[in-house]
Order: sequence, then C-alpha cells, then structure tokens
Amino acid sequence: MSTSNLQASTGISHYTSAAAQTLAVAPLDPLTDPSVPILHALPSNVAVYRCATCSAELTVQDELVSRAFSGGTGPAYLVRTTINTYTGPKATKQLLTGKHIVSPLYCKGCQIELGWTYHVAPDRTQKYKEHKSILEEVRLFSESEKDRMASNSGLI
Repeated sequence: MSTSNLQASTGISHYTSAAAQTLAVAPLDPLTDPSVPILHALPSNVAVYRCATCSAELTVQDELVSRAFSGGTGPAYLVRTTINTYTGPKATKQLLTGKHIVSPLYCKGCQIELGWTYHVAPDRTQKYKEHKSILEEVRLFSESEKDRMASNSGLI
C-alpha cells in the first residue's frame, strides 16, 4: 500500500510508510491501546442481560428493579447497576413522569445507546429512580443461568 493510499484510508499522515503500514494492520491490544475498551465479565453462575448488538454483559437479572418502564423505543427496564457502560453529558429531559436530570447510557463494547441514567428526580415520588439506569428492551437479550452454565460446560 502506498503512503498516499494509506493516508486516504486511515487518515494517518505523519508516519513513515513502513510505520503507517504496521500501524494500519496491527491488531489493537486493550492492554496498550486506550481506545480499545476492556470489558468486565460477570460470574458464570448468574443470569445476565447482554447488549443485543455486541453481547457485552450489562447487568445481572438480580439488579432488575422494574420491567414496567418505557424508553424511547418501547418497553424498558429500570436497573440498579450496570457494567461495561458509560454515560454521556447530563441534561434535563421531560419524561412521562416529569422533568429529570439524566444522561444517555452507552455500551462500551459497541457504543450503541442503551437507555439513560437518572441523576436527579425533582419530584419526591420519583426519587427512587436516582442513580439507577433505564435499559431499553430492544437493546438487550437475556441469558439465563442455565444457558450460561451449559455454554461454559460446552453443552451448547
């Protein structure tokens, strides 16, 4: 690959041709490259919710508070904690239950928006949502403890 073709395809312009070619084809190492996310794994003996796009583990089913929520795409779950996620900037949003300060919640594995995290709920009847997250059902799939145990033992 010529330097000009490499520049056009990768946007790399300040490396020598050989160095740029090595950089362009070298696999990304999560231990040395901060742009590669390090995903955390949950114990194999628990039922989990995963990202429907990249299969990153997001939370255990025991962290589920309620399935009776609505997200931007339809049904959603309120959960206490998540892993392998990050939040965007906080903003005040008018939701079905009033104004809340929330931030979008993204998957670290694929950067898809999963839902949002509640930071402040001004109405005292909504305070239980604070510091919890909404995961939109369409962005998830559930893996039962039985499925995980069978998968880890090589049965499926």
